[in-house]
Amino acid sequence: MPDRRRPPWWLAGVAVALTVVAGAAAWRLRAENRDREGGLDMALVGDSFAEQAQESFLAHAQADGRTAEVSAFGGIAICDKRDQLADIATRAPRVLVLSFAGNDITPCMLRTDTPSSSEQTAEEYQSDFESILADFRATSPHTKVYVVPPPPIRDAQFEQNAAAMRSMYGRLVDELPDITMVDVTGQLGPDHQFHASLPCEDWETAVCQPDGTVVLRQDDGIHLSPAGAERYTRALLDTISGR
Repeated sequence: MPDRRRPPWWLAGVAVALTVVAGAAAWRLRAENRDREGGLDMALVGDSFAEQAQESFLAHAQADGRTAEVSAFGGIAICDKRDQLADIATRAPRVLVLSFAGNDITPCMLRTDTPSSSEQTAEEYQSDFESILADFRATSPHTKVYVVPPPPIRDAQFEQNAAAMRSMYGRLVDELPDITMVDVTGQLGPDHQFHASLPCEDWETAVCQPDGTVVLRQDDGIHLSPAGAERYTRALLDTISGR
């Protein structure tokens, strides 16, 4: 979740490659999770947090007898998924989960040559969410939409971006009350602070360390460990199920 800066000459190529790879990954996941008769139950679309949670999300969906699709890739923004979300809308999923943390390096986010603050980036995300969701609703008005703010981040420079995005999601839900916010902090940072590890839950015996804690985040202080991804998924599904 870097601050937006005027990109170096090579960044546009990297950003395009990210977008292409993300699209390819999404189509592979779609091919592996074709809708069974009765339609698509859940679609999860997002960046690295959703990408890290995709395995557990799909596994839980399969165990519950639900059809699910994940389209996620690290480094992308919601504006990179505009066309794909339009396609998902034509299949009228019962649930759509959008999980974006504030990446701003792909071409659709590089809108000016001047640096943008965390708040400006969040404002651009809000504008994109509003327009993309309006289009989605026009095609699939009965889909229940959930949004997932980023959990607390360890380093202050990135937590500033995450905090701006959390504020943005709050404004978005106030403006669009038919959208539900998923709070993952109960699983990853119950005191709304960053935690690399936390005491194990009963269902984490296989990954629980000798000191009684489970590692939830990667060494970069941002991304999720497999155990963190499982907690992230459980927070999503608990909210969707009304638990």
